[in-house]
Amino acid sequence: MDVFLARHAESTWNAEDRWQGQADVPLSMRGLAQADALGARLDGVAFDLRITSDLARARQTSAAIGGGFAEDPAWREIDLGRWSGLLHTEVSERWPDEVRALAEGTDLALGGGESLPRFEARVLEALASVRARTPENGRALIVTHGGVIRAIVMHLLGLRRGRPLVGAGNTALCHLRFEASGRGVLVGYNCTAHLERRDPPGVEAWTDRPDEVKIRLAEHLSLEPRGTSALAPPPDGRETRIVLRGGVRQLLSYALPVRFDPRSD
Repeated sequence: MDVFLARHAESTWNAEDRWQGQADVPLSMRGLAQADALGARLDGVAFDLRITSDLARARQTSAAIGGGFAEDPAWREIDLGRWSGLLHTEVSERWPDEVRALAEGTDLALGGGESLPRFEARVLEALASVRARTPENGRALIVTHGGVIRAIVMHLLGLRRGRPLVGAGNTALCHLRFEASGRGVLVGYNCTAHLERRDPPGVEAWTDRPDEVKIRLAEHLSLEPRGTSALAPPPDGRETRIVLRGGVRQLLSYALPVRFDPRSD
């Protein structure tokens, strides 16, 4: 089965660089346009299961895709407690130890809210429920949040510490595939082909042969064999992008198609 995770479109607090957590924040004007672009991209694509986080920014995004979405609070963003609503710079200044704990994956209730291990357990349980409800060879679409997508991909690749992934962009799609045995692989990550492309500085793009891409990515992210095997070989011509930040290489996107089509990807 195939599971597609879509991050919500830009919210008003995204635009202001504020921590959101589980605050019920609506989409910005730019976010509404992004949601429409995602809806146009997925127009006519059939999904056996459609689920959205019950927070406003996710519900508004799913509404632009079409009907048939069930709301599920299990797909909410991590609860950030007192961080919610504050600028990223304010949180970094007031609680530098907690920000460091977030980067290191420490078991700490961020802002007095939810700890990363607790959050990951909630998200993985929600994913297991989706897999149980999606028919064999079926396709599910989940509209959720950046932290949720990061937690799932980190778990799939066996990554536990640091920030090896650039967070999924607004309305970005992540494609997971699960075999009958239950083994999951990452088919694509952070795909925003429906939006104008804006690469950050320091991007390195690869279109090597599939086996070479996997080898290079495993080296850059220090993947264990289990994590490397969780990377689906990208078809020829797909682009994987790495970005250098603070002397550390991070995965920006994996196996991007020129044009995304879940019916054939």
